[in-house]
Amino acid sequence: MNVEVRSKKFKRMAASKVYWAPLESNPESMNTTGPSQKLVPHPLVAYRKEIYEKSNTNLMKLQTRKPYLIKQTIGNACGTIAMIHSLANNMNNIQLEDGVYKAFMDKTKDMTPKERCGFLESNVEFSEIHSSTAASGQSEQIAAEDDSVDLHFVAFTVDEDGNLVELDGSLGDKNGSDGGMIVHKRLDEGESLISASAGVIKRYMELDPSNPRFSILSLSPL
Repeated sequence: MNVEVRSKKFKRMAASKVYWAPLESNPESMNTTGPSQKLVPHPLVAYRKEIYEKSNTNLMKLQTRKPYLIKQTIGNACGTIAMIHSLANNMNNIQLEDGVYKAFMDKTKDMTPKERCGFLESNVEFSEIHSSTAASGQSEQIAAEDDSVDLHFVAFTVDEDGNLVELDGSLGDKNGSDGGMIVHKRLDEGESLISASAGVIKRYMELDPSNPRFSILSLSPL
């Protein structure tokens, strides 16, 4: 998964009243939160606001079904939000066992993105898992309310129409119900999620080539 600098203006939602401790970009930490079932790999990358303005609105209008989206109103919850986006948009590739995540999906599958975030805010079990994972990393744990955190997780997926989609729950509702989603392109014949998203990631890195804080992790078969 990937983590990187993001503008302070977009870093936190002004109305956010709930804060979680930020997750470390560490495979060992992430492996404790995600299931081991077969998944399509999902890199997470740094986000820059300018790219959002270039989202392909024509492809967006033609989407057969919108990806599962959840708004982020919880400060520092972007790691968990990205994990939810990655899993929720690959339900045809995995079979969930009974547990916190399956119960969350069953409850929220027909909710709006905003309703889902409200349900997440009140979900004690999810909050406890997030806190436990945040404390398990190699780095010193950062307090939930620490305003110095300027890093971010997002997720990539391919929708039912073969579009490369970037999901970021902190994005505004500029496109109405499509807020939180950037449609980058239609995948070319033979192109995969990995190769398509790699092109986007490289463009992000070129925006700030001297910055070392880009990283990528994937959810994939063990």
